[in-house]
Amino acid sequence: QVQLKFSPTPLVMALQRLSPAFVFWSIRGASGPPLLLPLLLALVPRHGVHGADSWPDCQQKDTVIRMAGEGCFEDLTPFGAKEGCYQDKCTATDKFATDQVETCARACQAFEDCEFWTFGEQDGTKKCFLRLGDKGRESSDSWISATRGCVPPASEAA
Repeated sequence: QVQLKFSPTPLVMALQRLSPAFVFWSIRGASGPPLLLPLLLALVPRHGVHGADSWPDCQQKDTVIRMAGEGCFEDLTPFGAKEGCYQDKCTATDKFATDQVETCARACQAFEDCEFWTFGEQDGTKKCFLRLGDKGRESSDSWISATRGCVPPASEAA
């Protein structure tokens, strides 16, 4: 006999945080594993997940991701990095000066290790910061952060 039962697994709870209005139910058979979980996962709105929303809706306004030991150090000179870099070395840095949030998003997307980017003003200069994770996430006015998949369409000028 199959019964309808709420399944509060850690995965389900994590997905509920992404889409609080979506109620997760699973069909459980006698042996236990959810039979419809793959179908339910396919139907979940994916807000906040890599590439889920389109540009610029994927950006998280008034959010900064501080280093917290998760800087993504790369050679950022191909993205025009000449200043504002870590220890003034733009060939091995997790940050660089740029006036364009689009440049920041594209820089993160170019590096496999970069999972998040954050863009805002530091010491009077607009900068892009690349992050391996988001442990340093906090609210901060005028900052923009996003996942690696949050990038403008290729047709938009860099």
